[in-house]
Amino acid sequence: RRATPMADGGKLTPAEAEETAAWLKTLGAQLQGPSFQDWSRGFIAAHCGAFDLAEENKLEYTRVHEAYQAGAEERLEVAGREAGVPVEALLARLPAFVASAREQAVDEAAAECLDTLTSLTDFEAFKATMLVAKRDREGGAGQEEGMAYAELAQGVQDLEGLMRMASHADDHGEAWTVLTDKDWIRISRKPAQDPARPNEQLLRVTLRMDLPLADMRRMLLEYGPDRRHWDDTFRGAEVLETFPGRPGVALDQALHIRFAMPFLLRAAGLPNELTARLVWVEDAPRKGEHTFGMLPWGDQGAQKNMVSSAMGVVKADPQSPEDRSIYTGIEQFAASGMPDWLLGWMARTFSPRYMMGMADRYKKFKAGTSAKK
Repeated sequence: RRATPMADGGKLTPAEAEETAAWLKTLGAQLQGPSFQDWSRGFIAAHCGAFDLAEENKLEYTRVHEAYQAGAEERLEVAGREAGVPVEALLARLPAFVASAREQAVDEAAAECLDTLTSLTDFEAFKATMLVAKRDREGGAGQEEGMAYAELAQGVQDLEGLMRMASHADDHGEAWTVLTDKDWIRISRKPAQDPARPNEQLLRVTLRMDLPLADMRRMLLEYGPDRRHWDDTFRGAEVLETFPGRPGVALDQALHIRFAMPFLLRAAGLPNELTARLVWVEDAPRKGEHTFGMLPWGDQGAQKNMVSSAMGVVKADPQSPEDRSIYTGIEQFAASGMPDWLLGWMARTFSPRYMMGMADRYKKFKAGTSAKK
């Protein structure tokens, strides 16, 4: 039986919110048990090889997704009955529950349950998950040596501050807590140690991408109409100001950007609009490395933006410089604005899935554009 589609709901009473949290925790524990996990991992392992980053969507992809969705929903119903959790009632309450996410006490099992329930019908999320699994299988585990890590800290507000922070490359200090460490992805976090924002923390994601450096640059920096072809969260942007050029600075603009955030992030308070200064600096902090930044600009207080600033470094992959690159992105978050469980989900699940999905759609867009010429 198909899960009831979720729509925005009203506020839950404290008793309902507490009950919903308990349901999620109970059902989440069931979903993390061997019955569901063995089936899910086995299904993904059996079918992920059929998915290809470079090709158009095949009918087989839809069939695999529908089979996974049906199997997952059947097991959700069984798990709910065994745990005494009314799944239909839980689904009906989710929008209101997540809308007050910052007030809820949610553990990791419940967060994974939330992600399963809210993304089950999302084909693009499923495909990105399969591509991540395929990459894991082909790449294996183990720490990646030589990846460039850029540091963001202490309230970067301008280009000079951005460059000072980008000079702190290859930071493997003990202050970073490693969340994921594999051959193709490394995720870590640490307190921002920002006197002006004492409760903020940094989230760092490093990915080995199957795109050459020039394509990575366009995928990250293009905020014109073409971006809709590869970024499914993008809804439009206007250039507010273009700053005077300076040596090495290939792009320096203030933009107003509109997004359609995923359900969990939107409901938890991440804005659908952002005003920021977008910067790209060539050969910095080292030759062959390129620093980009999304910095606060204008009235940030009015935007109630949880992300204070974001930056990173892109470079060609030394192992395959002609067709692959290494991307390191760092975002500074208001820890009080985003609960720990949601930040963990964003790091482990959303960020890799989002980047892999963008790369997949960008390749299709580029192939289609080339075919028309």
